[in-house]
Amino acid sequence: MIDRHYKWYHPTLAQCWPKLAVGLLASISLSPLASTLAVPVAKKFITVTFPNDKSLAQLMVYNFDEVNHQSTSRRTRLVAQGVVKIPVNSSIVVILNFDGLEHLSSLEPLGELVEEFSASKLEVEDKHIPHLKKFPKIRRLNLNDALITDKSLPIIGSLKELIDLRLSTTDVTGTGFGALTGLPLRIVNLSGISLKPGTLSKIKSLPEKIIDLNVSKTGCTAIEMPFIGQCIKLTNLDISGNKQIGDSSIKDLSKLTKLKTLQLQDTSVTEKSLPQLAKLPLLKKLVVRSKSFWIKGFGKSPKATLTIYDASASKNVSPDLFDPSH
Repeated sequence: MIDRHYKWYHPTLAQCWPKLAVGLLASISLSPLASTLAVPVAKKFITVTFPNDKSLAQLMVYNFDEVNHQSTSRRTRLVAQGVVKIPVNSSIVVILNFDGLEHLSSLEPLGELVEEFSASKLEVEDKHIPHLKKFPKIRRLNLNDALITDKSLPIIGSLKELIDLRLSTTDVTGTGFGALTGLPLRIVNLSGISLKPGTLSKIKSLPEKIIDLNVSKTGCTAIEMPFIGQCIKLTNLDISGNKQIGDSSIKDLSKLTKLKTLQLQDTSVTEKSLPQLAKLPLLKKLVVRSKSFWIKGFGKSPKATLTIYDASASKNVSPDLFDPSH
């Protein structure tokens, strides 16, 4: 079409057009921009060799946004078995399998790419924990239902970017909690451990950032409550299952003005504490055991924005209320 157009108006230019077109294309192909567009940038990978006959872990590999310098929601699911290639600009969630326990050294080459490590419900012992030192960028660590003790806490305390720590139903007692001071912890789940009195306050830096704390069924007593009351950024608190916590301890929570959810079932707290709890401006969900909480028969919430759930009637309680991370 262009050739015909110029042929009708400019015969001389029409004769030169093929040569001009070839020259123009040649100049474009030699330009730096053209070479960049023509040859895609090679993506860099690390190659990790795992045992061929065992699946050590599930690997959730999240792409890295180099513009905004953060991980994206795009992920690739890989299995830690055989030869695996992983982009160097990515973050990895490691979900350990049973076979992975005895082959943790095979996972060590993942190094600083590991952002989250989960070994929940596996027979993880203190002897396994030193391998975590190879993953210094871990932000979330799930060791729920493991067999570890306080001996592992100094190594966990060396993970300086840890914000989410889950030690539910382990053999940790809190005597080594001082090793966790300085960590930027935002979520901590200690549910089901045998917490020794006064040990929670050993994590001196805990009040600085903690927003979600679960100390249910830990033997937590009134001794811990003043320290918990210092955690003024808390939005979710679970102190359920601790019979030694009663109405006299609720005054310690008066500064928790950001608290949205409080679980009190199976404590000695009763409806006498409702006037104090109603003063917490953002408190929306209160979970109790009705038969022990209401001492004058079944009452009602002191304000419209506060809903009181009965833990005895699961149909009235949304499942997320019982999740440590809410």
